[in-house]
Amino acid sequence: MQEMWKTFFTSGPFIPHGHCYLWHTPLVGLHIASDSIIALAYFSIPITLVYFISKREDLPFDWIFALFGAFIVACGITHIFELWTLWHPNYWLSGTMKAITALISLATAILLVDLMPQALALPSPAQLESANRLLEAEIVERQLAEASLKKAKEELEIRVEERTAELKSQTQHLEFANRLLASEIVERQLAEAALKKAKEELEIRVEERTAELKCQTQQLHW
Repeated sequence: MQEMWKTFFTSGPFIPHGHCYLWHTPLVGLHIASDSIIALAYFSIPITLVYFISKREDLPFDWIFALFGAFIVACGITHIFELWTLWHPNYWLSGTMKAITALISLATAILLVDLMPQALALPSPAQLESANRLLEAEIVERQLAEASLKKAKEELEIRVEERTAELKSQTQHLEFANRLLASEIVERQLAEAALKKAKEELEIRVEERTAELKCQTQQLHW
C-alpha cells in the first residue's frame, strides 16, 4: 500500500509531457497559454454561478448549478495538471483527477437527463408574460369592482341616512300628532266630565223644582 501511494505521488519511470513536444518552445508555449486560459475560465465560471444562485433564492433546481460548478472546477484542475505534467510526470495523479472529473461529469449528465422533463415543464418567458398580463387585467378588474362597490356602498349609506332622517322627521310629526291627540282626548274627557256634572246638577235642580211645584199645587187645592 505504501509503495502504491509512493508511486501515485512520484514521477516513476515516466518522462515529462514536454518531451513529447521535444521542448519546442512555441508548441510548449501554446499549450501553456491554452491550458492556463481554460483553467482561469473554468475557475471563474463557478464563481459566477455561485453569485447567481446567491442572488436568486427563488431559482428552481439550484443544486444542478452547484453540480455544474463542481464539474467545471474539476475540469479546470485537469488543465492545471496538464501544465504540471509538462515538467513533472505525475501521470497517476493526473489520471485520477481526470477520473474524478469523469465521474462528476457522468453524474451531472445523468441527473440533467432526469431533470429535463421538470425543466421543460417550467413556463417560458412568453407564458410568464401572458400570465402577468392576465394577472394585471384581473387586478384592474378587481380595482374597478372595488371602486364600484365602494361607490354603491357610499350611495347606499347616503340613501340610508336620508331615509333615516325622513323616518325621524315622520316620527317627530307622529309624536307631535300623538301629543295633540292626547291633549284633545284629555280636553274631551274634561268637557264630558263637566257636562255630566252639569247634567247631574240640572237634574237635581229639576227634581227640586218639580217637588217645589208639586207642593205649591197641593197647597192651592186646599
